[in-house]
Amino acid sequence: MDTMRRGEIAGILCLIAVVASFVAAFVFGVGKSAMGDVVSLVIYVIVCVTYLALLLAVQEIVKSVGDVVFVHRMRVFLFVVVATYLLFAPLTTPFFVPDWLEAILVFVAIVLTAIFGVVSIRVAPFFDKLEGRRAEYGRKAARWLKISGWLMATVILSVFGAIASLVADFYMWRLVRSERLNANSK
Repeated sequence: MDTMRRGEIAGILCLIAVVASFVAAFVFGVGKSAMGDVVSLVIYVIVCVTYLALLLAVQEIVKSVGDVVFVHRMRVFLFVVVATYLLFAPLTTPFFVPDWLEAILVFVAIVLTAIFGVVSIRVAPFFDKLEGRRAEYGRKAARWLKISGWLMATVILSVFGAIASLVADFYMWRLVRSERLNANSK
């Protein structure tokens, strides 16, 4: 299975898993029981793996554009996503994390959220420059990445930034899907 096909499947699974994580947080009570934290961690790992597969497919599209700066910014975006996911993993299981470590991780998470916002803002204009059949979803992804980035950069509004990021992820998934469908039709 090629990268685009994996990215397409992973993208929709990621969006479904994110919704499932919200439901699981309310049903199992994350941080209140060991079972809730284990379920939360499992869903979190699924979200991380599927989102990275989606971003790797997006990176294939970025490489095909031929813009060196765009490729670099996308690599930085991928690096920040991986760093954020690694840091947030212990925060999804507060039942198992000591209070002192949780306090340190929360502080670092605040800083990393702001960095994630800035990186989103910096990569967004390049999606706006996609041409041809990629332009429609590129513009929409760029708009929502900018909105998400500004909301996350403020940190206080990062919850709304995460929701806007989901919309941007949806349009990146649509970009990957249309790219794969166009490649198969040739």
